[in-house]
Amino acid sequence: MEVKTDTKLLWRLCETAFPEFEQLGKHDKKVLFFNFYTKWSILEMIIFAVKKNDPLSFFTPSGSITTSITKFYKQEKESLSEKDVERIFQPYWNYHLEQVIQPIAKMGYGNMENMALFGILLWDTAYANVSEQLAEVCRAMRNIMLRELSSYLEQERGDTGSRFFETLDTLNLIERAEHKCQEEMQLCGMYGVEVDDEMQTYANVSEQLAEVCRAMRNIMLRELSSYLEQERGDTGSRFFETLDTLNLIERAEHKCQEEMQLCGMYGVEVDDEMRSMWEKF
Repeated sequence: MEVKTDTKLLWRLCETAFPEFEQLGKHDKKVLFFNFYTKWSILEMIIFAVKKNDPLSFFTPSGSITTSITKFYKQEKESLSEKDVERIFQPYWNYHLEQVIQPIAKMGYGNMENMALFGILLWDTAYANVSEQLAEVCRAMRNIMLRELSSYLEQERGDTGSRFFETLDTLNLIERAEHKCQEEMQLCGMYGVEVDDEMQTYANVSEQLAEVCRAMRNIMLRELSSYLEQERGDTGSRFFETLDTLNLIERAEHKCQEEMQLCGMYGVEVDDEMRSMWEKF
């Protein structure tokens, strides 16, 4: 119930903060919002960490500290021991704390910067199922956000560019954190566990398609794990290295997206051959 309430409040915030969002059609609103929700949850968790001066804890949408890791993951059948839960999922908790929450909290973003991050994350042209028309709106809005952020940092902070680009790096950290969340959810499906109800998030995939995707990915993950164990004598390290390869590819994609954002911001275009290749796909 709390997550649903939080979602409704966030939806209203998007409409209040951005009249352009309110003017979108129902489908376009859903496309943006449900793709954006996980990223916002990550940023919100960091905002709570800064507000409460506690970058060593995870916070739920209500602002409370999450349960312990062994209670966070629920199992219909006790297929995993507490030690197994810690072995499998603790690296993800460590990653979020050490590689995401603490570095971003250390930046000490103020309200203006957090609002800029909010807007830049919302108006993302790279989200799934974004129409060409919606992509144009997103590009225009992101360029406005980037210019206003750059202007604010220059005028209020005397920034010559370094903090602006550090803020763009924050977007990359949030992107990586989102993919870690997705990877974690894949492992949950693989081991038949669910996360705590309050931390369940949404994606722009129909429930039926999500079930198919989860089933297929779980099959792939199990077969890969089995192959590596039987053929390579792997105890788990190469399996997780392979998952990290997926993250590297995701990061490369987001670097391309960041590059295109800067092109739009500064009014430059990429080489024709590269543009035609990107448009083809």
